[in-house]
Amino acid sequence: MKNTPFATAIATALSLGTALPALADNSSGLETTLVTATRTKQTITDTLAPVAVFTREDIQRLQPTSLNDVLAQVPGITTSQDGPAGSSSSVYIRGTNNDHTLFLIDGQRFSSATLGETAIQFLDPEQIDRIEVVKGPRSNLYGSEAIGGVIQIFTKKGNTNSGSYVKAGAGSHNSQQLSGGTRGGVNNSYYAVNASYQRTDGFDARSDTVAPNNDDDGYKSATASINLGHKFSNNSVLDFSFLYSSAEEEHDNSYGLSRPYSDHVIQTVNLSYATSVIESVWFSTINIGNSIDESKQRDKDIATDKSDFKTTRYSVLWQNDFSLTDHQHLTLGTEYYDDQVDSTTVYTVRSGAEVTSRDNTAIFAFYQIDFNIVDVQLGLREDNNEEFGKTTTANAATGLQLGEKHKLIFSYGEGFKAPTFNDLYWPIGSYSYGNPDLLPETSTNYEVELRGTYERFNWSANIYRNDINNLIDWAPDANFAYTPSNIDSVRIKGIELQASTVIADWVVSGSVNYNEPENRETGKMLIKRPKKSAIFNLDKNFGKVDAGFSWRAYSERFSNSSNDQSTAGFNLVDVRLGYMINPNLKAQLKLNNLFDKDYQTNTGYEKDGFNGFVSVTYTL
Repeated sequence: MKNTPFATAIATALSLGTALPALADNSSGLETTLVTATRTKQTITDTLAPVAVFTREDIQRLQPTSLNDVLAQVPGITTSQDGPAGSSSSVYIRGTNNDHTLFLIDGQRFSSATLGETAIQFLDPEQIDRIEVVKGPRSNLYGSEAIGGVIQIFTKKGNTNSGSYVKAGAGSHNSQQLSGGTRGGVNNSYYAVNASYQRTDGFDARSDTVAPNNDDDGYKSATASINLGHKFSNNSVLDFSFLYSSAEEEHDNSYGLSRPYSDHVIQTVNLSYATSVIESVWFSTINIGNSIDESKQRDKDIATDKSDFKTTRYSVLWQNDFSLTDHQHLTLGTEYYDDQVDSTTVYTVRSGAEVTSRDNTAIFAFYQIDFNIVDVQLGLREDNNEEFGKTTTANAATGLQLGEKHKLIFSYGEGFKAPTFNDLYWPIGSYSYGNPDLLPETSTNYEVELRGTYERFNWSANIYRNDINNLIDWAPDANFAYTPSNIDSVRIKGIELQASTVIADWVVSGSVNYNEPENRETGKMLIKRPKKSAIFNLDKNFGKVDAGFSWRAYSERFSNSSNDQSTAGFNLVDVRLGYMINPNLKAQLKLNNLFDKDYQTNTGYEKDGFNGFVSVTYTL
């Protein structure tokens, strides 16, 4: 089929990461698919969840230097970072907490069991092939952490189409990047090997000018990924994925140290075997793997000062997908994972016995039926945690087709978040101690969505309310020692409006979001989350040249729970250009914060002013 400029533009719009489900390329028959929303493959049109998908082409076009650069394009997501590259990052989906988002890498759960957060700042976008974002609770499929949503990252995969590339780039703050990779296959076997290195002198993260904080905070990382697989004659697939990243991040002095820095290691391994047990009826998948999150705090002037925290998570997943009829599908699965902690801090229960691990076993079921004009999805999962016992979560959604151009969706979802090792087992001391009697945080979410799909224009409107109970909060006891308790509850109300179209081959997309995350005990807003935000994007291909423009705006956000300290609202403009020098060589330029706005997302931590990055990619 002829690839017309309009078809090319629509295909670009389809993959811009928008949650609008109907941005299908009707002229070419292509439509973006995803697996994270239901654990099964489906098109964006068919999903009943608000989602966003970024393909490798999207990531290349956005020219991100961090995962935050990509996620900031998703309506309903706000990010916060305490300084330059490598510094602590937070992701807030629809006003929920940073640790209310479940991150997966190639299917493996990835986070710290001690801190409870995910070190996404150490993930190099050069190793990422695809990102799928599902907003709203998904604990009925994934268990703990999936209160705000799920973000799944897929590393680069091999295929039988051989190819290699080398990329080099440089930019502001003496930033440098070098990456390369190759992929290919022989008969039914395939492979991919990729590696990347990045470094930067950074900038001064803290707004104070007192030594030794008045220095630049540098960062460097080296990352590698491997994918190997084989497709058998019976359509079974054996696949192996491996990701390893080692990073060093400098940060400013907060506790009397001279020149502190951290060494961080991230590793994920996933081995999967998928086979059709009964053709067109029963498809079964087994995933075995592990993830590692290791952080070592060091100081360049004080050799004896250190703290180490390492989480190793081992997991097994067995999933079975049944096609009961052409319009009915049932997923049954069981999952086991075991968190093991190795730390310089000795975690203990009240008796003083050391705790180094805990496991979780789960079973889940997910049913989907299509009645032509009505779609129904029902999900149920039970998690049995070694520490606090059983937790059951459910999900229900129905989609009603209103003619050919509109769809109305009602959904209900439950979520939960398990207490961390810090929450439960922090050793008893004069200043703090854990609480082994903590309960999981729980949530219930109600949502209504209306979608409109036209020939050249698409839109959606979402209204939601998420009630979160038993929130864990650290507060001083009678002796002024901090300890956690299930004392808070939060109600989050929000509206998301978004639309996209193609005008004169320009792909135009935008969104407006209002979010009100209120602590119901105090009546105050949660910190680091703006109430209002807006995103606007323009992209166009001019043959050898492609150009893009992004504008993001945010209202003020509070920096403390009493809401008497805040950071001002701001707006940012980024531009990007790409030029195909020849069929194998492409140059790209990204200019961030074009008007050099002075802003913060966390009080006391500076953000970068006007900065740029240029790169050249040679592809074989």
